[in-house]
Amino acid sequence: MALGIDATLQYIRGDVGKEWWAPITVSDKQIDSPFNTYKYKGLPPHPISNPGISAIEAVLNPKVTDCLYYIHDKNHITHCSVTYEEHQQNIQKYLVIN
Repeated sequence: MALGIDATLQYIRGDVGKEWWAPITVSDKQIDSPFNTYKYKGLPPHPISNPGISAIEAVLNPKVTDCLYYIHDKNHITHCSVTYEEHQQNIQKYLVIN
């Protein structure tokens, strides 16, 4: 399955003049790049940043979780879900402006 990670799209896109972490758009997900983890399966061709010590420690000592999908809301809080259906509900709840 494709990883579908927004951070790789941020890497491709760079600064778009709306702050570095401007929201990802539908057209961003169509960018033809080997770093587009929505379009291409597997890992990007090389790292998109340098990990810090806490990231390295997390890889060496991973937490057990059923979380397969996650999003960050506008307050940078992570919301995990086990199923794709739960993930879609989280998107509607935390990211879609009603």
